[in-house]
Order: sequence, then C-alpha cells, then structure tokens
Amino acid sequence: TRLWSTLADSPVATTGRDEKEENGVLPQAYTTVATRHEQNLTRLQNEFREMMNDFARFTEADIKCIRDPRLRPLYEGIVAGGKEPAVYTAFEVLFEDYIPIRIAGRMIFGRLKSVIESAVDKRDTEHDAIASSTGLPRQDIATSREAFLTIADNKEDGEAFLTVEELISTGIATTAIELLGYNNFDEFVAIVDQDQTGILTFEKLMIGLQRCCDDSCALECNVGTVLPEIAKRVGPLERTSDEKLNDRSKKYSDRYDHMVESFIEWEDIVPEGDGRGIDVLRGCFIGAQNPKIVEALKIVYTDYTAMRVAGDLIFKLVTQIVKAPKKSTRKSP
Repeated sequence: TRLWSTLADSPVATTGRDEKEENGVLPQAYTTVATRHEQNLTRLQNEFREMMNDFARFTEADIKCIRDPRLRPLYEGIVAGGKEPAVYTAFEVLFEDYIPIRIAGRMIFGRLKSVIESAVDKRDTEHDAIASSTGLPRQDIATSREAFLTIADNKEDGEAFLTVEELISTGIATTAIELLGYNNFDEFVAIVDQDQTGILTFEKLMIGLQRCCDDSCALECNVGTVLPEIAKRVGPLERTSDEKLNDRSKKYSDRYDHMVESFIEWEDIVPEGDGRGIDVLRGCFIGAQNPKIVEALKIVYTDYTAMRVAGDLIFKLVTQIVKAPKKSTRKSP
C-alpha cells in the first residue's frame, strides 16, 4: 500500500492545517489536522472527516445513554482521538491507505452510529413520558437520570435498572422516604413497584417517586432532587463483574498491553522528517498516553479480527521505524 511502501519517504500534505473551520462544525482539535482547502481533500479524506464529524455532534450526555460497557468506551475513544491532532492524522492516514482498516472502520462506524442514535431517541422518549406524567422540568429529569445511572448498573437489553431488593438492602428506599417526607415504608415500595415486577427502570422510578411526593405531607417535596441526593449519599452499588476474558481474548489483551507499553517506552524517541508512516508513529506515541484512546483501541483490537491483524502489522512496521537509526533520534536531555 501507499503508506507502507513509502514509510517516511513520502511527504504529507499540510495545506490548511493551521486554518480554522469557518462554519464551526468541527471542534477546535479537529481543525488543526482535518481541515484543508476543499479541493485538496481526497474522497477518502472527506469520508473520514464526515465520519468524525458525525460523532462530534453527540454530547457527553448522549454517550452516557450507551449502557453496554464494551461499546461506551468506543465513543469516548473516538471523541478523545478527535481532540488529539496527531492521533486524528494517524487515523486518517490508516483509513485512507490500509484497506482492511477502512472496511472494518466503516462497519464499526455504522454499528456505533445506529446504536447511539437509537439510545438517544429512547432517552428522549423516556424523558417526554416522565415530563408528561410528573410535570418536572427537563433539566431536573436529565440531572436525575445521571444520578440514576451512577447507582443502577444492571442491564437488560442495554437498559439500566434497580431491583426492589437493591432498593431495600442498600438503604436507597430509606433515604428516599426521608427526602420525600413519606412515612410508610411498605406503601412506598408498593407505589414505586406498582406492576410488582421487582424491576425499576428510570422512568418507572421517577413516576413512582412523584406519586409518593403527591401523597407526602412534606411541603417542600421535590422529586427532582431525590435521586441526585441519593447518589451523593449512597454512591454506586458494588457489583462483581460477570465478564471474564476467555483464553484467546486474554492472549489478545496481553499482546495489546505489550504494544502500548512499548510505545510508552519509546516516547522519548522523536522521528525525524515527514511522511505517512511517521505520522502514524507520532499518533501511536500520543495515543498511548490517553487512557480513553487506549481503552477504545483495546476493545477494537480484541473484538475485531480485521483490526487486530492490521494492528499487528502496524506495530511490526512502526517497530522497524523506531529501531532504524536513520529514522529517529533521541531528545536532548
């Protein structure tokens, strides 16, 4: 491919790297590397920029809608990579020059975009239902949702929930009763779990709390402050993770950790000159220092065969660049 046949011998285009995006669509971090004069962007560069731009529109609150622990770090890693110019450039070069990465990248992007759009739509529908039933301001609902997600980490089809047993055993019910000015424990549990399923989603709990508040004698009962205060007092529920790596996944995980450790060990090596291979190397150095990028790429490396094969090849060739005296030098002390 063009990337590895030229390594550091091919100059990289820098036209427009210091220019600002006039329409303000791209974050500042993107503008240092992603924006060039439109006529200088290749078709693949345009495609890659549009993909990154798509993810730039999702907020931190949107990403929190993703409850799958194997998916949420991917969104966080994409955002973090976009904020690191060297990492963005490395991703762009790899997407443009390495076909397996491009194919796998398109597949992963399509899945992630579909998942987050669905999660955001579901959140908005849930907020609408709560607002309609309780009359609470949307900001209070959003704040309560964040608090709920810190204490409820169970997942059913990607949805967080609490069980009635947890509500009782952790002291959440007692704290809620105190905050609401409610005076009957059994009635409180019966109201918040009216359908008697034993499962409390965010919507179900908020509507139940509002019913309790309506029945309460407390003059200043405010459902919008209940969950944030509970989260502050109780904190996240401690649970043991059922997720265990099988032997094969552990092997890939350990191999990836070795790669990251190598990049950290090489951080005082500064490649000389310009070139697409050198751009990738610099991106590896910077990315290895960012926990969110490291975690996201680890999941991709472990779970996606095409990306793992590409990662192994990239590491091998980057190692050759680092160990070639004419391609690198050490910083002066």
